[in-house]
Amino acid sequence: MGDYVDSHQSDITTVRFHPRNPDILGTGSTDGLINTFDLREASEEDALNITINTESSVHKINWHKNVYEKDILSCITHTNDFKVYESEEGDLLAEFERDTITEIIKRKSPANCNLIDAHSTSDDRILLLTGSNFNKGEIMRSLTYQNKKLQPFANFDGNKQIVRESVYDANANVLITAGEGSIVTLWTPDSNNVGANSGSSKLKAKKSKSNKVNPY
Repeated sequence: MGDYVDSHQSDITTVRFHPRNPDILGTGSTDGLINTFDLREASEEDALNITINTESSVHKINWHKNVYEKDILSCITHTNDFKVYESEEGDLLAEFERDTITEIIKRKSPANCNLIDAHSTSDDRILLLTGSNFNKGEIMRSLTYQNKKLQPFANFDGNKQIVRESVYDANANVLITAGEGSIVTLWTPDSNNVGANSGSSKLKAKKSKSNKVNPY
């Protein structure tokens, strides 16, 4: 269909198609740039919609929408900061440093706090999944972003590994995580905690299976 060779100057670390328009692509790189492309255009110059300079190395990006149905982009940096941008003009909407996120999830050491991924909820909030590198990485928590604020959301009791990847189904409210312990875990809402406040709600592991030996 085409190639894009000039828009990034360093390693591309993340690629995300728009969830509702398969012709729109977002990319992020260690050069600090987030680019969005319209794949219907014939040349790279015409396909490049916007370039956002995050002023940091980009680890992961994702597409979301706000309550006004406007597209926004979330960004997790390699320094574990979290940023939110308006996708059409590239304006920075919010920025949260690693130290601040560590305080919100009630942990003491920013050095052990790592950001896993950001997902969209069914009510147009952003679900930010966080973890800890302390011990075996048992601590995993989430926050929600809305109206330029991060709020504690859920704890994940029973996590047994440092989580590196996650997939979230907003309609079913189901989360799948995988990580360094060779475990794939399916998380569902804990019915015993329905009605709990946002800071104490929990999710439980429905099924998990671990190999006896790590594959590396």
